[in-house]
Amino acid sequence: MWLTRLFVQRPALVFVMLAFITIAGLISYKTLVQQQTPNVDLPTVTITVTFPGASPTEMRDNIVRPIEDKLAGAPDLNVINSTVQLGRANISAIFNLGASSIVSLQEVERRLQAAQSQLPNDLTTPTVQTFNPSEPTVVFLGVTARSYSKAGLSQLIQNSIIPAVEQAPGVANVNAYGTVTPAIEVTANPVALQANNLTLNDLVNTIGSNNQRLPGGIIYQPTRETTVDIRGDVQTPEQVADLPLQVGPGAGASGQGNSSANAAGSLNPWSLAPGALKIGDVAAVTDSFETQRVYSYVNGKTEMYLAVQKATEANEVDTAKHVIAAIPRLEAQFPGVRFTVIHLSAKYTEEQIDAVFRTLLEGVILTSLVLMFFLGSWRAAVVVLIAIPTSLLITLAVMKLANFTIDTVSLLAMTLVIGILVDDSIVVLENIERHHKEGEAPLHAAVNGRSEIGLAA
Repeated sequence: MWLTRLFVQRPALVFVMLAFITIAGLISYKTLVQQQTPNVDLPTVTITVTFPGASPTEMRDNIVRPIEDKLAGAPDLNVINSTVQLGRANISAIFNLGASSIVSLQEVERRLQAAQSQLPNDLTTPTVQTFNPSEPTVVFLGVTARSYSKAGLSQLIQNSIIPAVEQAPGVANVNAYGTVTPAIEVTANPVALQANNLTLNDLVNTIGSNNQRLPGGIIYQPTRETTVDIRGDVQTPEQVADLPLQVGPGAGASGQGNSSANAAGSLNPWSLAPGALKIGDVAAVTDSFETQRVYSYVNGKTEMYLAVQKATEANEVDTAKHVIAAIPRLEAQFPGVRFTVIHLSAKYTEEQIDAVFRTLLEGVILTSLVLMFFLGSWRAAVVVLIAIPTSLLITLAVMKLANFTIDTVSLLAMTLVIGILVDDSIVVLENIERHHKEGEAPLHAAVNGRSEIGLAA
């Protein structure tokens, strides 16, 4: 009651506080992070394992299960989800709400290291990544280029376009879909293999043993040291086709000559005997790319696209605007490449915010009309026009201090509270009007009418 009397008797104080609240609320609205969901720290660590050629059963028994067994006892671990397919497996470890993301990542890496002894020796090093639900995808960009081949555009996207897009303010990560990985394809000729007493394993072993990069030591000089890198890797189809083949026992004359040459050194094609076999003699070697398992279509056409994720503390709406604004710069930087906005997830968030403020405006106008129609007082309408927006502005200021975000949950709360504010405004003003009609002075009517239902309101 004393607080109500203070504000009724000190209108200048009310004006100053309203001005302060308005400024603080507007500043908070401009700086609050706008996104689809609240910031929730739900640590999720994903392990990606690739083992080309392995069947799903082999991936499950020899790779996924040993890793799952090691992860099972991790602290704060809630659930493990695994997906297995041909030559690839994804293992997601989801931890309890409130667990530290950094500690969870370190724990997964430590347990994965402990599981290495149970995994195949030739397994590619698994990739460990963290997933943060506060980093949603805000923009999907389609990428097309008529002047590039599929493999060429894929390399351009991975090596140049993705780093350029990640330079936009607020962008945390960019994922590409529909791209292909360049590879050298070796198509064996069964007739030629059989005629020379060779098998597919001979081709595989020859390519593997002649495609290596090894450390060669250090060259010491008086003022410096230089590392030596021994390169035996193959980069082109021609190099693969020229690799010498080791022919097993029982081969023809050319095979015997090749066997003696390979005994001296399989990495030196110049030491081969005349007529020695090479990979190109029993197989066709061409430039190609790995088998594509993920396809993307835009408007019914096969295209590649980028999924742009925002950073944790970044504004979802502003990040999307920055990415869209960068499209002309990207098209100028990469001539012949065209970028199109396929989907704008941040638009839904922006529409939600606009809907809340539209609801606020409708509530204020309808409440003012009701008060003017039933109470016949324009002053009561003015009070509502000031009180309801002020209540929302101070809410935004408190949200900023508490490091909240404007998201689906907070917007739903604001929408519900606007209805409560409208209802309370009508009840309080109607009770004050009743006291005034009963003969009380305006000041006493305001204090008594507000105090009677203040606690309930």
